[in-house]
Amino acid sequence: MISKLSFFRKSINLKFIVYFLLVGLIPLIIMSYMMYQSSSNEIVAKEREAMESQTVSTVDGMEQWLEKRLDEIKIVASSEALQSDRLESKLQLMNVIKNQDDSYETVVFTGADGIVQAHTNEEHIGVLDLSDREYFQNGMAGQDTISSVLISNATGNRIVVVATPVLSSSGETLGVMSASINFEQLIAQYLHGDQFNQHEVIFIDDQNTIQAHPNDELIGITVEESGIESDLVSLFATGKEESGTSITRVDGEEMLISYAPIEKAGYGIYLLTPLSSVLAVTDHIQMITIMIMAVFTVIIVLFAIWIARSMSRPIRLITSHVQTIASGDLTSSDLQIKRQDEIGILAHNVNQMATNLKEVIHQVGDSADRVAASSQQLSASSEEVSRSSEQISESIQQVASGSEKQSSGVNESTLSLEEVSSSVQQIAEASVQITESANSTIEKAKEGGQSVENNVETMNKIHESVTDSVQITKMLAERSKEINNILDVITSIAEQTNLLALNAAIEAARAGEHGKGFAVVADEVRKLAESSQHSSQQISEIVVEIQKEMDRTSTAMNGVMEEVKDGLTVANETKTHFQEIIQSTNQVAEQIESMAATSEEISAEVEQVSASFNEIAVTAENTSDSAQDVAAASEEQLATMEEVTSSAQYLSQMATDLRELLSKFKV
Repeated sequence: MISKLSFFRKSINLKFIVYFLLVGLIPLIIMSYMMYQSSSNEIVAKEREAMESQTVSTVDGMEQWLEKRLDEIKIVASSEALQSDRLESKLQLMNVIKNQDDSYETVVFTGADGIVQAHTNEEHIGVLDLSDREYFQNGMAGQDTISSVLISNATGNRIVVVATPVLSSSGETLGVMSASINFEQLIAQYLHGDQFNQHEVIFIDDQNTIQAHPNDELIGITVEESGIESDLVSLFATGKEESGTSITRVDGEEMLISYAPIEKAGYGIYLLTPLSSVLAVTDHIQMITIMIMAVFTVIIVLFAIWIARSMSRPIRLITSHVQTIASGDLTSSDLQIKRQDEIGILAHNVNQMATNLKEVIHQVGDSADRVAASSQQLSASSEEVSRSSEQISESIQQVASGSEKQSSGVNESTLSLEEVSSSVQQIAEASVQITESANSTIEKAKEGGQSVENNVETMNKIHESVTDSVQITKMLAERSKEINNILDVITSIAEQTNLLALNAAIEAARAGEHGKGFAVVADEVRKLAESSQHSSQQISEIVVEIQKEMDRTSTAMNGVMEEVKDGLTVANETKTHFQEIIQSTNQVAEQIESMAATSEEISAEVEQVSASFNEIAVTAENTSDSAQDVAAASEEQLATMEEVTSSAQYLSQMATDLRELLSKFKV
């Protein structure tokens, strides 16, 4: 392992390959991973959206279809023919309803005692007792019902029953009108088809019983008895309250689940699909990414080898030439590298360095000989100068001592006067600065006062604008209420038209062949009325939302008006305070200007006295300094000459050593 690392450190070819791979592949790997994750997340998000949309649209269709069947039964329940004693009229009316849709199994009128009084399967009339059915009990209590999934007493099939109470003209409950709908046809119509081939469908009724499941063994038992994972059970409960999607683990596999409730019936519809099948499309993306990375790796390696070789060959030549020079051999020929890049420049500089080094060695050899001769002469001369410097230094030190005593007394007087002058000048300068600050404060206060006046005007304009906005909001709220009243009228007309159309269909059925044309017209009128009723309900919901927003806007506007009033009061108080500040600042500025003038006069007089003392002090200091400088120079000269003597001896020794070093080079 250590030998491999050592080879890596020494091999520039391997370094280039590794560095190019790191620089090229790391960003590519990161980018590929991010692209894969991004595409996977986007695919899952789109699939979740599509599944939720499919589930919601399926539930809406089933709910509307069940409500339509319930509306048909309500129309029959309100018919006078149902309350007559003629069984034939009742049966004819029920057969008309049954023929409205192939999913109807039976249409039944049950008396208040629970015994069937009219049935599309006549053998059950007066025999079948439905008093134990929950939908019958709800109907007798005056409630419309869409039942749980039941087993039909008449056919043995799974059914869903829609039921409504039959009321007399006095409001007394005479019985229950009901119709059983074949559950298998309901499932086939809404939960089978090409759009469900990729999904598993689960249907759970209001009793928490599984009615549709890819595992037939679970159909007919409750969710609690099924042994399904707790996370999935929790989603089943959520799916009966709201629509949505989720990802959870089912039997060890992650599943994407969408759900939506049929609220009026208490059912829940659930679509499941394996997350792996959703992400299967990304396998192709992953394969393409791997292929691209492989191609890029080969290209990067080849390019790195080419670059490394083009650089390592001339570097080896330069290294060998430099090693020869380092050994002291300057007789080798120049490098023959004809390149214009940094390596070519390096080779040229190495050649130039060798040439210059040869010349330097020749020159140093000659200079060493001359230095050796000169150093001997310098040593003798420096000894004579040292003796003369010692005598001059002793005389100068006596003159310097007398000058220092004279200068000391003058300096003490000058320092005291300078302190007085400095204090007076500081007072004068501080007074000027305070005056300037006071004037600046006055200007800023005036500007602040003007800004406050501008704020007061702006606050007044805002107050007027908010008042106008409140009035406009109230007018819009009143208009919205008028629109809502008109929609109520339209909805009422549509409901009446729907009932009239159904009654017309019933009468046309009674008329037989003569009423077929009229039945077609009545059906079209009924569809138009249902469409008008649905549209008016949507408009009514929008208008209600607008009214709520208007109320919130009006409340917010009233709050803003109160804030604007408070702002006006504060701005007026601020304006008064600014005027008081300007008046006080003017008085302070006048007093400071007077004090500054007095300080300047005192400072001028002190400066004149200080100037006279300074002249005396300068003369004394010059005399003392000159004497000290001469004494110091003499001492330095003496020390220097001693160093020169020592250096001359050392220089002579260095010249000898240098000649020995130069003898090692071959020139």
